[in-house]
Amino acid sequence: MASPRRAPGSKTWLAVAVLLILVLSPCVGLGGGVAYLAAHREGVFSRWRSLGSPPAPATALYAGDTTVIYAAALDGNVYSCPPTSQARDACWTLAAPPYTVDSRADYEHSVISGDPPPPPEAPVDVLYVSRFYAEMAVEARYALLPDGTVWVWYFESAGYLSLLVLLGAPVLGLLLGLALVLILLLAQGVRRRPAPA
Repeated sequence: MASPRRAPGSKTWLAVAVLLILVLSPCVGLGGGVAYLAAHREGVFSRWRSLGSPPAPATALYAGDTTVIYAAALDGNVYSCPPTSQARDACWTLAAPPYTVDSRADYEHSVISGDPPPPPEAPVDVLYVSRFYAEMAVEARYALLPDGTVWVWYFESAGYLSLLVLLGAPVLGLLLGLALVLILLLAQGVRRRPAPA
């Protein structure tokens, strides 16, 4: 007994589906990349992070820019810590005058258009600072909490990252589309295989 033939339209349906996937997947990838960049530009992926406390609890934020924060401590000294440090309490070192900060630091403008989420507790002192470069912008928001710890919300927006995402997202979308096409073709091949007698 002959196996039933597939309807002629099924090959057409498969060809249309493959064509649509290959055409639309780079567009979907680009759309995803643009959505990621829009969220990134608003600081959605940045979080408040503790820098810990100087050897004596901090009492005030003395000065700072996007590369260093100076905190006055209960013992009368001033300590410094880079905002990108992951060492928490161990990042703080005794600072000596002059407490230098970047002369191009901007204390009036923000890199993002909105506001980030507030720090974990109501701060007793804050310092917001931005730095605008030709190819990137950086913002650091420092908050001194009542327990003497300093927290930072650090955000960096780089033009090269945006370019990489805009070029790479359609390629990634196409690769995912090709994987989907391969799965679809394999599924069709399994369905076409005649059942054993």
